Amino acid sequence: MCFVFPVKFVNLAVYLTTRTTRVPRVEAWPLRQFLGNVANEGQTRTWTPEGRAQLAVAAEESLQRLGRNESNFLLEPARLAAITAPVRILFESHMLFALPTGGGHGSLDTHKLDAALHYMAAASGKHALVLIPDVYDDRWSRTIVDPMPAVELLCNYIEQWPGVLFWSSSGAAAFAGLGDVMNLYSQLETHFEGGLDAIDRILQSHRPRKRSRRLLHLSDLHFGTPASRRNLDYLREGVMAESHDVSRVVITGDLIDTPRDADDDDFAEFKEFRRWLSTQVGKDVIVVPGNHDQRWRGNRLGFLGDNKRAVADLAWHRAVADDDLMCSFLCLDSSRDGSSARGELSQAQLDDVAHEFEALCAREPAARAYRRVAVLHHHPRSYSRHDDLLVQPLIEGGLLDQESLLGLVDAERFMTWCSRLEISVVLHGHKHLQRLRPGRASEPAIVGCGTSLGAENKPLSYNVLTVDPLTRRVSVAMYSDDGHQGGFRNLASSVVHLS
Repeated sequence: MCFVFPVKFVNLAVYLTTRTTRVPRVEAWPLRQFLGNVANEGQTRTWTPEGRAQLAVAAEESLQRLGRNESNFLLEPARLAAITAPVRILFESHMLFALPTGGGHGSLDTHKLDAALHYMAAASGKHALVLIPDVYDDRWSRTIVDPMPAVELLCNYIEQWPGVLFWSSSGAAAFAGLGDVMNLYSQLETHFEGGLDAIDRILQSHRPRKRSRRLLHLSDLHFGTPASRRNLDYLREGVMAESHDVSRVVITGDLIDTPRDADDDDFAEFKEFRRWLSTQVGKDVIVVPGNHDQRWRGNRLGFLGDNKRAVADLAWHRAVADDDLMCSFLCLDSSRDGSSARGELSQAQLDDVAHEFEALCAREPAARAYRRVAVLHHHPRSYSRHDDLLVQPLIEGGLLDQESLLGLVDAERFMTWCSRLEISVVLHGHKHLQRLRPGRASEPAIVGCGTSLGAENKPLSYNVLTVDPLTRRVSVAMYSDDGHQGGFRNLASSVVHLS
């Protein structure tokens, strides 16, 4: 059997098919749209008339529980569970679920994927439900907020796209690339009669070898603050949970809270943390300075507040090649110039970093073909609810939203430089808010980390970028403790580059 639905509801569809206590963030209007279309004949064409009628009744009951309030609001977890219970009962009556991803439009792979899905929908009867998004791939359809555990596998296996995500109603999941889809489904099909336990065993044992590598992105540590002392061990635990397959760590500035000298206790604590990170991943940590590393409490007025003694001892490189990730990192000091807390990149510095990259390529010719990543502290584009995925609230009108005091001077010059050097990803910090702006043809993807040690009582956060060296695909997962000190969790996952 199959169920066709708008691609933006992928995470909701997975939630409705899995017995779980985890509840994603869902607003009233999108849920009303989903429920209103859930029993549409075109979406459930393989269902029996009786089954479609049952689904229509369940969807109407869920709509009644939701109510007709015209305002949009975020549903509390308990209320979302209560509203969707009638539909979930029908979806959970299947043992197995399948979801395609990464097929593109009109490609040969898409046709192969379609053929496999239609076979599964027809052959599985009531045992399995094939969930078919109406769009396989666009810039935003590859972004999932509050991904369910099964959905996280999509970004973990980007090197195998296109393919199919399989999961059971109990939550066991596996991803199969196109060449392995029918082989895995055949194993599952022969064990339908063995029940859910048999299906779970097969899914849990299917773990293809991963070729991709991971990059850990930290920022705005602000060593020397009460928050840094309070949260350091907590961050270390989160890093240790990720570090088993992390190939490199990048820190995008504000390493300390205010500069004094290279022997200051705050800077010594940062250097010790940097050494610890290096031992965890087996490579030097890539760092760039921020405004707090060379200005008194992050601010400068003319020459007042300027102090570069600590930065002079930072030992950072302008161009770094990583052969495991097959990425070249171009690193900039956006806090060298600029007043207040703003950043600035002179043409001289941009030219200097470009020349350093050329020198790197002369020493290591392979670096020229690697994916290029720009690293700086300040954000090159203003935060936007329309253009960015924001997992924490953007407070407008407050100090942190005053671009005249915080932004990057002449950001267009930097973005033009990125275009000329074919930069595909920009990593930054500064604003203490995580953000993701998926790349367009003319601009790189922009990934902002929040504050990894919880400065200003913000949630602790870090980003993990998964990079497949051969296909050059990149996905981003944004992690935060969400302010609850209950462990880091994935707030959003997105595939920002597929080629």
